[in-house]
Amino acid sequence: MAKIDELRTFLMTCPFLEIPKEQIVPTVYVDHLSENPSVYTINIIPTQPFVRKYVDGGGVKQLTFVFRSAKIYGGPDIVQNISNIAFYERFAEWVTTNKPDIKDWIKVETLTEGYFFDVAQGEDKASYQIQCRVLYSV
Repeated sequence: MAKIDELRTFLMTCPFLEIPKEQIVPTVYVDHLSENPSVYTINIIPTQPFVRKYVDGGGVKQLTFVFRSAKIYGGPDIVQNISNIAFYERFAEWVTTNKPDIKDWIKVETLTEGYFFDVAQGEDKASYQIQCRVLYSV
């Protein structure tokens, strides 16, 4: 299984992800953000793959990614916008304290806090995201 698929499967177990109507599991896309505020996407961030190289050819590699979602945007509605950021606080806590049971994975780390990323002019949805990485041995 590809690392991105392992990551997606792991993230879908997060209890804080919203489940779209008429589905039984959360929707987590790869490289696609839907307008639906109940779905998520993983986007790979280009980085140096090796964190540490060993003389025997092995080492520690990283898979750096953004976990992003479209959320209802409150504009001046502070309560809605705080709720959006609070989701990412809970997500960060969960992702860093739940080590996936995946061969060779060392840990998942957050590289940033969750943050507001973008809103289209006149829209009621905004993009929020958090940057993370998976460390794994090779």
